[in-house]
Amino acid sequence: MIVTAHLGDTHLDGEQRSADRTRAVMDYLNAMPYDLDAVVATGDVADHGLPC
Repeated sequence: MIVTAHLGDTHLDGEQRSADRTRAVMDYLNAMPYDLDAVVATGDVADHGLPC
């Protein structure tokens, strides 16, 4: 079985809210009972295209 995770529109902007939201998703993925074969990130990764 191939297992993938799709992360879309994370809108990372350097704020604590987006960091907490992203951490919650990563904690969920890390707690899965099997390993991921791939993580695909699409959409708006950053909010304004500025360094975080």
